[in-house]
Amino acid sequence: MAYDESTADFIDGALAPRQVSNSVGAQFVEPETTPRIERGDQLTQIDIVQTDPQWCRLPPQWWLVEVYAANLQRRSADPPVDKQSVPQWSAIATSPERCVGSAKLVIKEKGDAIRVDIEHGNRFAIFADKVSLQLEVPQPAAVFTDGSDGGAAAGVRGVGPNLLLNNIAVSANIRSNVSPIAGREGKFTHTQVNPGGSNIFIPIPNRAIKVQFYQDTGLGGIPTPMNWVDTDLAGGAGPRDLGQIDWEGLQLTAVRQTGIKEIPGNACFINMGVEARTVTAVFLLEF
Repeated sequence: MAYDESTADFIDGALAPRQVSNSVGAQFVEPETTPRIERGDQLTQIDIVQTDPQWCRLPPQWWLVEVYAANLQRRSADPPVDKQSVPQWSAIATSPERCVGSAKLVIKEKGDAIRVDIEHGNRFAIFADKVSLQLEVPQPAAVFTDGSDGGAAAGVRGVGPNLLLNNIAVSANIRSNVSPIAGREGKFTHTQVNPGGSNIFIPIPNRAIKVQFYQDTGLGGIPTPMNWVDTDLAGGAGPRDLGQIDWEGLQLTAVRQTGIKEIPGNACFINMGVEARTVTAVFLLEF
């Protein structure tokens, strides 16, 4: 391509700094039967922010993504009311009682949906032509926008008494950079309950490269091994065993943990086996 004024304008346009930011909030009931809902029809995805689709006409570049969230947990009214009240935005964001909660961040890039923990603040770099962010929460959920009233018009309806309500306020910022100025990693935490008697499978999330497991053993015994597999029992001939996951490392009073495990490239699930137990898997993702 010959260097002319149009080429210079194109280069200048590619290097021009771009930034987009937004804030959203949501109120939802904490699932009490399982620590994490994985079925898509039981989840609500709320758009937070996305880079301008026009920017994808430029070459892919580095984006710095910063997401901050505060979750204020409260018990629902007893007796129940028509609509649960939402705290003010400032009360959610600055409360010393705020936590992280069960909400997840969904990063969409080139058709890939990457689910990560919001943690106490995400800051990472990703190389792409455009990026979009969503907040993922269990259903039902009421969505509210940033404002001094904290979303007075919002609030989950039909909630029973004395249930755990999550009131989450999220602020996100995406801006372009000529080089990565943050790490390219995130975490995804999945807690899976096996009541016992049948094989239960933990799905391996997109972009996962390593994982560490924790199990509540009650009496502190050594759990039975798990296995890497390439599919679950619904996959025709059944799962193909790709290797065993042994438990080792620090023995705590009532919790057993493994070291950090590299995930085999062709593994799609972890077979928990038939033992009754609750396992938490903390996946390390690479963007």
